[in-house]
Amino acid sequence: MPFDPSASLKFVTIFLLSLSSVIICLRCWIRFSIRYFGLDDWLMLIGQILYIGTCIAIIIGSYNGFGTLDKYLTNENMSLLIAQALYCLGSIFIKGSICVTLVRLSNTITVTYLAYAVITINSIGTITAFIIILSVCKPISAQWDPSAGHCASTSVIIGASYFLSATSILTDFSCVLLPTALLWTLNLKWKVKAPIICMLGFGIFASTATIIRIKYFRNYSQNTNYLHGVANIVLWSVVELGIGLSAGSVAALRPLLRWMVSGYLVESRVTASSRTPISRRRGGGELEQQASATYDGL
Repeated sequence: MPFDPSASLKFVTIFLLSLSSVIICLRCWIRFSIRYFGLDDWLMLIGQILYIGTCIAIIIGSYNGFGTLDKYLTNENMSLLIAQALYCLGSIFIKGSICVTLVRLSNTITVTYLAYAVITINSIGTITAFIIILSVCKPISAQWDPSAGHCASTSVIIGASYFLSATSILTDFSCVLLPTALLWTLNLKWKVKAPIICMLGFGIFASTATIIRIKYFRNYSQNTNYLHGVANIVLWSVVELGIGLSAGSVAALRPLLRWMVSGYLVESRVTASSRTPISRRRGGGELEQQASATYDGL
């Protein structure tokens, strides 16, 4: 049997699902611990739940046909439709959470207006694509059982994909430019700048995943080996959302980072003091202050 991308699809999906699940769990635990669980946290949590559904559909699909040539298919399935629908819904909540987080970090009118403009554009584009995906075949079951009805031309799906990608790229780069504006225009401490820089890096990678996915849209028009052709589209969609979930949660992990840095420096102080004469142990709080100062510089 020739090589097919289903194994890579399963691996990447499981890896990013595990990574995002750990990060989101840490985020929720931290935010609940400090009693500051806000709107951005709820949006990201909903996005993670939808991402879990997307990944489950993709994993099931990878066993039943994603990335497989027609002659090796054993089952027809609806996993692709479910994954596409959940991807659209998940994108709304994930990018919404990132924008709300930026509003919370900046607390400026300009960034607030721009962030909510990004949310609006992304929601309109994604909901439009979501409606097209569900209505391209009548009845909807014709998407996985052609004998049940009829479907519109594949050019409709390709057009919707280009439209969704255009809005995704626009909003992705907007989510990169907004943190850049924060770094250049606001006098922020490094403990705020550090997570923003991380969001920038992740955001650029997520945007790149969206751009790479575009070159595979022509595979939607394949009459044969359809699921084999769309595997790369599914793969880069998983990467985009998985990176978005991780990037959007970096800022919320600051208290955990502070605890780790402080704990390490305090432990170092205890070890050092046990080797130091009593006469040289003055200023006992110096290293604790250094821990806080180190965190402020992150």
